[in-house]
Amino acid sequence: MVRPCRKDMCYTCAKNFDRLIEALFARQYPDVYNIKTTFDRYSMRNDSKKLTKIIQKFLSLTDYVNTNSNLLIIFPNKFIDYDLSDLESRLSATERFIFDNTVSQNEALFQLPTILRTTLCECCYTETRDNPIFMKELYRLYYRCSCVNNLFNYLIQGSYLIPELDKECKSGKPVFSNVVKAKLMEFQSKTDEMINPDWKGSDYYFRKLFGVPIYLSGIIPEEHFQKFHSGYITDVIAGHPLASNGWMKEAMDDMEEMGVFS
Repeated sequence: MVRPCRKDMCYTCAKNFDRLIEALFARQYPDVYNIKTTFDRYSMRNDSKKLTKIIQKFLSLTDYVNTNSNLLIIFPNKFIDYDLSDLESRLSATERFIFDNTVSQNEALFQLPTILRTTLCECCYTETRDNPIFMKELYRLYYRCSCVNNLFNYLIQGSYLIPELDKECKSGKPVFSNVVKAKLMEFQSKTDEMINPDWKGSDYYFRKLFGVPIYLSGIIPEEHFQKFHSGYITDVIAGHPLASNGWMKEAMDDMEEMGVFS
């Protein structure tokens, strides 16, 4: 089976899923959403527990598609502005409107797959509707990539809290930073599957979080790498009097052109 990859990425669809994730977060976890909003505006020093809650909720959102959740959402609602007619037009042959005693007149419950299908732009939906298996993989991939991109952006915002999160890990459990490193290594090997246009690549996030390139992890300690790059090492080499193409050589060439040695 052909699986969706980066060449199938549609900017409109990716942004639609970003908005959907934001709306689902606000609907499903309003208390943590308020924490997330505060985190967007202010630094939360020494408050690793709040960052942990944000991370956990992004993982929970991801689980909705990873576990084929039976999540039902009432429409219309104040979080996701899809019309009932839009949702109805994206119902599959096995799906239907759901009415029970929890909904009022002019309301209906919809399953998550219907909502995800509705999040695809009209063009992508039209192109893939004759291949429902591919479409399912596509909208699930958009959804997961949006969750991942959001999660790592919050990790970067709270990177100063990672040492604290490592300390809070229970005995016998993997250290938090090692889990993050392993995930970034995994994503590095699956670059073609990251179909969010704002994803900057595993190496970018690795450098931001741990101070070294991803391929030097475990080889060069962060403090050595930072010292190397903050010490103007190229200037040290170029300034050495015996450097074959250094400043001394340039000065001698200039003096020779000026006739100093004639």
